[in-house]
Amino acid sequence: LVGSSLLRWESSAVNLEKTATLAPESVIDDTVTEVRGDDLTLTPPEKDGTQPSQMVVDEDGLSFRCKNGYILRHHCKVHYLNQVSAASDKAGRNVEYTLCRPRMTQPASNQAVVLGIGHGTTGTRSLAYALSMLGLRVIHYAEYWVPGGRREMEQVPSGAIQAFIQLRTALRQKPEDCHAFLDSFNFSVLTSDVDPRVDALLDAPMSDIAWDLLESFPNARFLFTSRPAEPWLASRSKHKDDRTGSPYLRPCGHPLRELTNDAALALYNATDTFLRCVMAERLPPSNQLYLDFWANDSSADTLWTSVGTFVEHRNETLEKHCAFPTKPNQVVCSGPR
Repeated sequence: LVGSSLLRWESSAVNLEKTATLAPESVIDDTVTEVRGDDLTLTPPEKDGTQPSQMVVDEDGLSFRCKNGYILRHHCKVHYLNQVSAASDKAGRNVEYTLCRPRMTQPASNQAVVLGIGHGTTGTRSLAYALSMLGLRVIHYAEYWVPGGRREMEQVPSGAIQAFIQLRTALRQKPEDCHAFLDSFNFSVLTSDVDPRVDALLDAPMSDIAWDLLESFPNARFLFTSRPAEPWLASRSKHKDDRTGSPYLRPCGHPLRELTNDAALALYNATDTFLRCVMAERLPPSNQLYLDFWANDSSADTLWTSVGTFVEHRNETLEKHCAFPTKPNQVVCSGPR
């Protein structure tokens, strides 16, 4: 089920903090009759203790029945789980674990940090360089870019760099270990460095933990880079090894190389649509920016202005005289700089 039905935003925003009193999966038993949250219902399991995962239509509308007894009713999540489960059983199990439960943690940070949640090979490295040209301190994968477009090699924000390494390592482990690590991880360490500090974070593992970041950083500005699925996969497939995860939320222990091309494309598109759906509901327009550097309307002045306005670091010289970078250290300017 795709198309216009997926774009019907509900009138009230998701507020999973209200579901903090719901019973966790570990106490689901036959004594539970029904527990309701804003978009989550808990019903008794079947006699064997499990229920099949499936999308259903009942008197309350479209929903997704999870194996652990929870029933999701939020339209973004229902469509996403249905599409992911159809594309890959393993992906379905990972995403079901991620979404089919209440959120009990408090936000990790109220900082207005910039978080790039686009997949690798969607222009994240060029964007990191552009952000540094605009005056931000940026982590991209294992690189640290400082204002003026310089890559700093010595004084780096060790807390965030180490957290990136830990998260990428965890995502390559088997699902139960990966999810356990992510559930207990303190995401505030990503922005805890003071000297030097971090203004923006991009590239792996950011797209893999996008849901956790949306939950943990309510005041962050989210930069979502994307591109058409087919050329993305063609580029990404050059890196098909155990370090390249599948294109969906929390792809624990699920490298891209295990997917067929059709499954990878379906997961990429479903995740793109889901993130746009929940961001439209959760975030004010000033806290979300969607970028496709391959779009026909992505002119240099428009990109510099859009990105500079979004991060509150406009630079008139770059906007008027410089092309938006396609690679780090490659800004072509004409006239005064």
